[in-house]
Amino acid sequence: MGGGDEKKLKHRNRVLNNKMPLWLTQLVACDRSGSPSMEDIEAFCTTYRARLDEAEIAKSIPENTSLEVSSPGVERVVRIPLELERFKDRAMYVKYVGETVTTGSPSESDGVFRLISFDMETECCTWGLADVRINREKAGKGRPLSKKQREWRLNTTFDSLRLVRLHSDC
Repeated sequence: MGGGDEKKLKHRNRVLNNKMPLWLTQLVACDRSGSPSMEDIEAFCTTYRARLDEAEIAKSIPENTSLEVSSPGVERVVRIPLELERFKDRAMYVKYVGETVTTGSPSESDGVFRLISFDMETECCTWGLADVRINREKAGKGRPLSKKQREWRLNTTFDSLRLVRLHSDC
């Protein structure tokens, strides 16, 4: 990894029991989930391992430090609002707090949605049902989403979102 390649990958590191866990994510998405490729991980590991060897020789980290590398995976957590634009075309599992119609008190709900729009000024999102198996099964096995399901919308504030992660039908 030379030159500008280092800007593509970011990592958090700390040494625990002579193991250095690294979590990599690609800032410029190459694949659908935005994860680094095996080639990216291999190149990063080779370069980082050389730096670790130098640090071991300089005694700035413990000897025999092992390197453990992972990436966020296909169902990665989406950072709100930073990654909304990046993953707007993907189905997302969303856990949010909304008001119960009958009592008006807050309650937690969830579902698999697609992002219709979001507004950074008002800090709000509009979601629709994602065309995924779990939502289609509600219409009946083998049936597509109904017109009512396709037109359904949910409006949330950024603050009401408790968890947003990419959804995979796999």
